[in-house]
Amino acid sequence: MTGLFITSGVAVLIGTAHVPLGSIVPTSLQRTINDVTSQVTGQPTEEQRRAEDLQKRAQRAVEEAKQKQAEMEQKAAERRAAVANKLTDDRAKRCNERQAEINRALDSRAQAATRVLGRFESIQQRLLAYVSKNSLDVSQENALLTVMNDRQSSAQAAVKTLAAADFNCADANAASPGQVVKGQVDAAKVALREYREAIKAYAQAVKETVQ
Repeated sequence: MTGLFITSGVAVLIGTAHVPLGSIVPTSLQRTINDVTSQVTGQPTEEQRRAEDLQKRAQRAVEEAKQKQAEMEQKAAERRAAVANKLTDDRAKRCNERQAEINRALDSRAQAATRVLGRFESIQQRLLAYVSKNSLDVSQENALLTVMNDRQSSAQAAVKTLAAADFNCADANAASPGQVVKGQVDAAKVALREYREAIKAYAQAVKETVQ
């Protein structure tokens, strides 16, 4: 008995007697046959399943980023509560003299971090557009995209927390007033660095695909 499979306008005649289908049909053609079969039976195709999986991973990354932001804000609140009563009158006076200066420096850091985040996001969008326009089949693309999207969400959360930070002497230890916001500045730096590395990894994979 002979089976006739037609996919993408190409007819493939396959003898079914004692010959495994996988030994005759190339992997790419077998995937297409599976997709056509899935469409006929009403089941999701492999591409649809991959897209749904990527969407779920991206959603989890967003949720984890929100959770990280909430944790950072909670820790900041705990630190403020722990040092709220440490200032003496003399230390409070010195702190008040530096409060405006510290907030100006903090605002400057937040603006710089926001600009860096914007540049990284622009690079990511250009990479994705290039891959889509040229229909590139990037190696390990799903894994690289998942990591890159996760790092982007973490960087967005860290920069948002930094931008919302406001130094107040009532919440600080006058002996080292910068400690209250130092953790938020460092967190933004780390998150942006990890986001940059994820973009570089994806860009390298795209470069290797083109070569």
